[in-house]
Amino acid sequence: MKPFKTLDEQMDLLEERGLTICNKEKTKRYLLEHSYYKVINVYSKFFQEEENRYIEHATFEEIRLVHIFDTELNSTLFKFLIECEKHFKSIVSHRFSEYYRDIPFAYLKTSSYDDSNILQLTNSISVLSKVITSQIRDRKANAIKHYYQNHQDIPLWVLISHLTFGQIVRIYTHFDNKLKNTIAKDLSYYLESNLNKKIIIEPKEVESILFNLIDIRNCVAHNNKLFDFKCKNNLKYIEEIQIFSLYN
Repeated sequence: MKPFKTLDEQMDLLEERGLTICNKEKTKRYLLEHSYYKVINVYSKFFQEEENRYIEHATFEEIRLVHIFDTELNSTLFKFLIECEKHFKSIVSHRFSEYYRDIPFAYLKTSSYDDSNILQLTNSISVLSKVITSQIRDRKANAIKHYYQNHQDIPLWVLISHLTFGQIVRIYTHFDNKLKNTIAKDLSYYLESNLNKKIIIEPKEVESILFNLIDIRNCVAHNNKLFDFKCKNNLKYIEEIQIFSLYN
């Protein structure tokens, strides 16, 4: 069992390991408010020459500044990830509803998807069904309950607000190629309008980008270390997007 240490004991341990602490009271207050585990255990390694030993002249202030930088990076990125999510959800709900126009609960039918992986598809559809059931049973008024009771249908553009980014991305992976191509063209047009240059993104590239965005969003949402975070998927190099990212 890892023994509990008081703030003073934490200061002593850091100094024993070679870390310079210029203001102990401010340091103790910072660790109390932000957690020794979240600050020291996560960001100390950038200033250590070996485990539990800091490089010469390393200070707590340097660790604090890296923590602040990473926190600000999280906040900034989260803002744009939310915009990406809203943009993608809007396109998906519109294009899917257009594709399966006037078919009630089309998103709950396996015939509306590519069924090459029927097990994953049924799992994804089950998630949508559970979200709907939960909202209908909720005692509070909500859009899903309203549409179900008054229109005997719940359009995807209503349901989608109650889905996580991960849930809608996984549903998107089951769309047929024609629908995926339409959505990829919409996303390509969005990039073109911002970069003033023709860009074509294929559906497979869109899918890889989306799963990387899920990884980043989960990291940011849980306030985990983003500083040296790596996504699981390798992406095709698209020069215009990379240059745009560097200068904006």
